[in-house]
Order: sequence, then structure tokens, then C-alpha cells
Amino acid sequence: MRSKILLTTITSALVLTVALSSRRVPLHLTWESLVGVPLLWGINAVGEWAQHQWFPATWEADRHVNEAIASVLDRRGMVVLSLSAGIGEEITIRGALQPKLGLVLTSLFFAALHVQSRPPR
Repeated sequence: MRSKILLTTITSALVLTVALSSRRVPLHLTWESLVGVPLLWGINAVGEWAQHQWFPATWEADRHVNEAIASVLDRRGMVVLSLSAGIGEEITIRGALQPKLGLVLTSLFFAALHVQSRPPR
């Protein structure tokens, strides 16, 4: 399952790089996508492992939320949800808030939005 998700992520990154480019994509951007996406995926996997080891109740709560979302979406829906969330956050946070609040306050606000409001039961 993880290999399918990784393959879909790499493919999506490459397609997005090509789609957003008005001319031929420079070779260094292609390599950055091919190396950077798996690297970030690996960092995320290590973070998930650490959360599972040190905060098992929080990890279990996150797993239930992820399963609930994944159970109602097909692959296309997952891609649309992922792109919508990422693009929406970039537009809102970097485009609207960061120019007004500055980097530090915007970063703190962004982090606060992604913290669980209460510990799991």
C-alpha cells in the first residue's frame, strides 16, 4: 500500500511540475522532484514511526481519522483532496496572511491549525 502511495505521489509531483510549466521543464527540477518527493516521504515515515512509538494514543486517533477519510475516497478523490488542501493552504497562508502578519506569526498560526485540540481518549 505504501509503495502505491509513494508512486502516486511521485507521479503527481512530476505531472504537476510539467503542467505548471509553460515551457520544457529543466532537468534539475525533474531531479529535484524525483529525489525530493521520496525524501520528504521518508521524513514523514520517520515522523509517523516516532509518533507511533512515543505517542501511541495520538497515533491511533490519527489512524482512525485517516481510515475514515480513505474509506470513502477513490484514488482520484485522494489526489483531488490532497491538491485542494495544499493549494488552498498556500493561497490562504502564504498569499493572504503572510504578507500581513509576517513569517513568524504566520508560521505559528499555521502550526496551531495543525495541532490536535485535545488529547485522544
